[in-house]
Amino acid sequence: MMMLKKILYLLENQVKALQNLIYHRIYLNPKSEKDIANRFHKLYYDSNVWNNTFWLGIPALKCPLDLWIYQEIIFEITPDIIIECGLPMEEVLYFWLLFVI
Repeated sequence: MMMLKKILYLLENQVKALQNLIYHRIYLNPKSEKDIANRFHKLYYDSNVWNNTFWLGIPALKCPLDLWIYQEIIFEITPDIIIECGLPMEEVLYFWLLFVI
């Protein structure tokens, strides 16, 4: 009986260690997540790809990830009106027009 308890204790510790390892490999702490997000934004901006983003052949000057999120929000909420502030150029309006047509 004592041997069985030792084996169960060792197995529990091994399972906890494995769970801990998996958790830390899958999930990052908030500081790491913030660092990754900051690096992504810097890399994206410095790459100048935002200056080479097109929607149906028309320059969009937006991050494609933002455009993707916009369409998800619009589809889910179906707002009556959309106000875009700070447009550098009117080309992004073509993106928005697809949702009102």
